[in-house]
Amino acid sequence: MLTLPDGHETVSGVGTLLNIVRTPCLRWPLLAVAVLLAVCLVGRLDETPVGAVVDDAHYVEMARSLAEGRGAVLHVGPESTPADTVFPPGLPLLLAPLAGLFPTSLTVLKLVPVLAVLLLVPVCLAWPGGEDRPHLRRALAAVTVLNPWVIAHGVRIVSDLPYTALSLAAAIFFLRTAERITTGPVRWIALGVLVGAAILVRTIGLALLAAMLLHLLFDRRFVRAVQLTMGAAALVALPAVLRLSPAPLGRVYGQQLVDHAGDPGARLAFMKTNLLGYAQELPSAVLPVFGKVVAAWGEGRSWSGFLPAAQIFITLIVVGAVLAGLTVAGRRGDPAARRTGRFWALYLGLYGLALLNFDGYPSGVQLRLLLPVLPILFWYLLCAADAWRSRLVLALLLAALLGTALAHNTWRLARPLRQVTDASGRGFVDPGAGAAWILDHTEPEDVILVQGPLERHIHLRRPTIGPGALDADALAARLAEHGVDLILVGPQVHGRPRRLDEDGAVLQEILRGAPLRYPVIHEEAEEAVTLHGVADGVGRCRWAPATSLPVR
Repeated sequence: MLTLPDGHETVSGVGTLLNIVRTPCLRWPLLAVAVLLAVCLVGRLDETPVGAVVDDAHYVEMARSLAEGRGAVLHVGPESTPADTVFPPGLPLLLAPLAGLFPTSLTVLKLVPVLAVLLLVPVCLAWPGGEDRPHLRRALAAVTVLNPWVIAHGVRIVSDLPYTALSLAAAIFFLRTAERITTGPVRWIALGVLVGAAILVRTIGLALLAAMLLHLLFDRRFVRAVQLTMGAAALVALPAVLRLSPAPLGRVYGQQLVDHAGDPGARLAFMKTNLLGYAQELPSAVLPVFGKVVAAWGEGRSWSGFLPAAQIFITLIVVGAVLAGLTVAGRRGDPAARRTGRFWALYLGLYGLALLNFDGYPSGVQLRLLLPVLPILFWYLLCAADAWRSRLVLALLLAALLGTALAHNTWRLARPLRQVTDASGRGFVDPGAGAAWILDHTEPEDVILVQGPLERHIHLRRPTIGPGALDADALAARLAEHGVDLILVGPQVHGRPRRLDEDGAVLQEILRGAPLRYPVIHEEAEEAVTLHGVADGVGRCRWAPATSLPVR
């Protein structure tokens, strides 16, 4: 249940938003935030090619497979349809209805993370402990949804923002339920189901459940803890029971728990490395003027070596301010405020331990993993500033948070990510390059040989296989075995845009060495994508060779 500053409550999300619009003290600031948010979301909607993040390709293909009744599998090509046990099925289940209604559209799937960003507005306006400080709730909504990292991941088909919205909504529901004198088991089981949904989207949601259970155990509410666990366990088990997914929690996180088994020293060393990494990432998340842009600008300058130290120093200030905010909130003489602070402290601690233990790709230290707890940090930063009883301190904090966020968003709107290549040649590779020609000139059953079969497959919507061994004879045998009709050569997703990597160059050399057998039928020079036909035994190819090729 959401509580507005005037004390009215509503269980309806639509009713909540209507009451917000009708409240004069909320209307105009929120309208300004809404306009800025809409501009940023629309302007950045296509900034990242779908599939370029790799995780999004998994989620898209799982969603399409679910919509087609195959379960959470990667139905990519003729070799196999393996079940995806790396990622939990929660986000694909959310995407599946849209994938079923719009099977040819990738952009429409971005509605799920975009709606998650929009959901953060009522979540922030219902933040527990801010009933008598509506100005802080409005400030929290603004700094959260206008944060450029929130917007960046709100337009990508990944799990970060859906988990953020679900987990925070579940946490607020929990805190309000826990403060009720009388609540029935149905409400606690329903809360558990909501927590289970968050866990299915991101396995790290187990930290949220653990924080809730510890909170209840501290208050000796054992029956409620059991009811909460029952609801969460029932939903987490449901995809496996219905044979929608064989691994409801994902195997990667299970492997994390047994890494360095029997070697505590290695475990501690790994966690120390992650700790130092996050100490440098946190300022970038809170004040988005740090990060690669500042590092690149300072490279070669005398002060560049001080940047990591400055970031760690700012992290210490942020952590100290958050602790001060927790302390201030707990000293207000309200037992509920102290219990709320205890819960958030438990969740932050458990979530932090999970991050320190995470060994992800390309690194265990990833700024996006801070997004689910960013609103919590913002809230207590605002509480600490508000405790000074000076509007100047709060105004300066908001100016820093919103100013840097809007500056970053403006800069990114002017320099879309998909068009940016940095000095090292790195940037986003578009796995959809060449797809338009293939969709216009091939049949759904035609088999395409590509590098990165999954990332290309979601665009091509044709069976795809990888090249296998990069040898002329092995390649010819593979083409014959799987009845390959077309070969696409292009940059790897994790490579450099508009440039082939070493394997791609070798494959291209093999194909160009036999032009009659593998004629070039289409080329997109700007994206370094070439399509080769495959001639039959008498030298015939389904497609006419390209008569004129763009100059490289």
